[in-house]
Amino acid sequence: MRYTSNKGFNIESHDIESTSLQQVRNEIPKLMEDDADIIVLNLQQGLGKSFNAMQYMSTNSNTMFLTSKHALLDELEKYFNNENLDTIHWRGISNNKSPCIQKNTKLFKDLINLGYKANFICEIMACDYCPYKDQFKHTERVLAPIQYLNTNYLENDEGSRFKTFIVDESITQLNEYPYDLEYLLEVIKPLYHFSSSWFYEFLQTLLKDKNIIGLESYKDEISIEIKNTLKTIYTFIDEDNSIESIESKTWKNDIIHLSKFNIDDIITSLKFQKLYNFEISDWYEPNIYKVFNLAQKSKIILLHATFNLDLFKDMLSSYSSEIGINKTINVKVFNTKLQNKSTKVYNVNKSAYYPNYSLERGAINEIGDHVELIANQIGVKNVGIIGLSKYNKYGEYVDETFLKTGIDALHFGNSTGRNILEDKQCLVVAGSWMQGGIVEEYNKLYLDKLDEKKCKSLEVDKGTPYTFHPEIHPKLHLVQKVFNESELLDGMHRNRGLIHDNRTIVAFSHIPEQIYHDFTVIEDKKIELSDWKDIFPKKETPVYELVKDFLENSELNDYEIAKELELRKDDEYDVELVIRIRKHWNESKEFGI
Repeated sequence: MRYTSNKGFNIESHDIESTSLQQVRNEIPKLMEDDADIIVLNLQQGLGKSFNAMQYMSTNSNTMFLTSKHALLDELEKYFNNENLDTIHWRGISNNKSPCIQKNTKLFKDLINLGYKANFICEIMACDYCPYKDQFKHTERVLAPIQYLNTNYLENDEGSRFKTFIVDESITQLNEYPYDLEYLLEVIKPLYHFSSSWFYEFLQTLLKDKNIIGLESYKDEISIEIKNTLKTIYTFIDEDNSIESIESKTWKNDIIHLSKFNIDDIITSLKFQKLYNFEISDWYEPNIYKVFNLAQKSKIILLHATFNLDLFKDMLSSYSSEIGINKTINVKVFNTKLQNKSTKVYNVNKSAYYPNYSLERGAINEIGDHVELIANQIGVKNVGIIGLSKYNKYGEYVDETFLKTGIDALHFGNSTGRNILEDKQCLVVAGSWMQGGIVEEYNKLYLDKLDEKKCKSLEVDKGTPYTFHPEIHPKLHLVQKVFNESELLDGMHRNRGLIHDNRTIVAFSHIPEQIYHDFTVIEDKKIELSDWKDIFPKKETPVYELVKDFLENSELNDYEIAKELELRKDDEYDVELVIRIRKHWNESKEFGI
């Protein structure tokens, strides 16, 4: 288990008492101005995390926004450009929107495919002006993928380059520092072929002996030797900028691995192995540690819709012990507690916890029938679905399957921050998100050594949503809850039932605890297919809407539309009515009504 310490930090948790949606939204900008080192905005879904981030960055320069959601970064970039605010979106060198002017050349693509890193590629290309590197000089307003937390671009010799960092949901992600000696010895073989046998054998000895002092003392020399070896290999590239001359070499894979050899990561792994008396072979650093580093130099605003205070405390306690805190970190957590009881959740099949069992063997077969009937009552465009990526034994994707019927769909693991279901009156949840490898994730987060097979003894009844007992092993249960319930909770908020009245959620799944607080859950009786006709009374669509739908989605003429809709006046089709509606529809388009 990780060492822990409660020294060097203070945590306060505050519930926002306002019960009005508008009051809470008015409160959020004030909370972002708090003087705490880390401000955690534990905002329920739909309350405007992204909007408030945009507003804060509009008036606070020297701010960096980090997230794993590339679509959100593009959205923010578009907003700031429209507002004529000086902003830049940092992009990786191989990103399809990278500012690198060489990215479309064959040489560039070959080097990327071989695993060469950005700095090496830039040196080879030797451009007079490099817009890729130039982007990192910008510090006014910066948008960047969360991976940039692990780079040197956020700090310089004077300290942090930014006054404020806004970080979007980053607690359970891990940075791995493995130390596989057999692999490392294989990786450095190209040094023997292209550098010197003496240096190869010298580095071999340092690695075998886990000689931290030696590796640190010769760190620069090792980095230079690796770089020079990669340059030597580069000379094998043909003059026509193809890599064909080395395609057939047996050591091509060694080149790919050598380019990933990172002496700093190796030293980091060994230092923490030593901290734990070499009882661990690999070091796993929670990504949130990078945030704790920055919090001692800059202001941090952490945005999180499914924040777990217990896990956060555990990670900060481990950081205090393993890394150490130089300046006291003051943390304030602000929680919203809004409810919208007009949104109803119908628990149709709460036994659908295990996709490999219940969803294949009956439960999933019900969903199509229920969805078809609901769509018939309220219209296909008013229904959305979220479910498992592969939901049956045939490996069909839930989003692809239902999209064929005209119903918008998302799948778990790819839904956070996506708003295509926001306007849906009814959201169908097809199965519970159950991430595998929970014991492995737990072991990495807590540096424990639980055996997954032996953990079977910690399981509770299969009819419950979590297999690991909260009393027998509370930390393992906590990790499972964070990984699984967070995704499901976010999914159940996709049609924004908190901020829109009279929304419906049809659940073939476990119901997260938070949902019972947020909405009205109906589970006292089994929902039959026939019940949907009472729950969703069918409304007659006005003639204008029916005609407009044909005008928008077909090329039928006025007579054909009147005939299709059986619009009659006396004994003839009412073409004049269609003509009047078409005229009004054209005018509406022209004047933007």
